[in-house]
Amino acid sequence: MEILNLLNKHYPIHFDKNELLRNGGSTSYTAYSGGDRYFLRVIKPAFFDTAVKGAHIQAFLQNNSD
Repeated sequence: MEILNLLNKHYPIHFDKNELLRNGGSTSYTAYSGGDRYFLRVIKPAFFDTAVKGAHIQAFLQNNSD
């Protein structure tokens, strides 16, 4: 299914378009809703564990910063 269809089906925001930013260990997009931009990263299965650890580290740093 196309990225825009998935976003519009599962989120209360209407997305107008998306642009591919990078395709590597994950695929990154910019999704647009009106004048707002959103970052979307689709993680490939081989990198899922690394992505989960990275998200935990980001949450820890956010919760423990001064």
